[in-house]
Amino acid sequence: MVQDKEILSMVAYMVQVFRVEKDRWPRQVSELLVFSEQWDKPLDFSEFHTLVLQEEDKWNIAMEYALLRKGKELAVCGRLELVRVSQSDQEMTFGWQTRHLPLPSRKVESNVYCVVR
Repeated sequence: MVQDKEILSMVAYMVQVFRVEKDRWPRQVSELLVFSEQWDKPLDFSEFHTLVLQEEDKWNIAMEYALLRKGKELAVCGRLELVRVSQSDQEMTFGWQTRHLPLPSRKVESNVYCVVR
């Protein structure tokens, strides 16, 4: 869905800004949330059932997520990876490219919060 891509793109963008500004990846989603608010770019996590940041190494990070659909028990799941690109490819980017890997949808209990880890 277009809306999913917009939500994920904004989260990925703020993760990259965090990495450039702090010279490290955010350790928790809550840390990213505070940072984005300080930049006056608040993130809306209301569509997420879960969002987990997984630092692969100093240069790469992955975000596993489950997005809720109103009135549905199945969450749309996926993994979004930020992968370092070579120096010559960095002219128009922060230095990372995104790679999206869809994961199987899973049944979830509806809740009014996003589990952040």
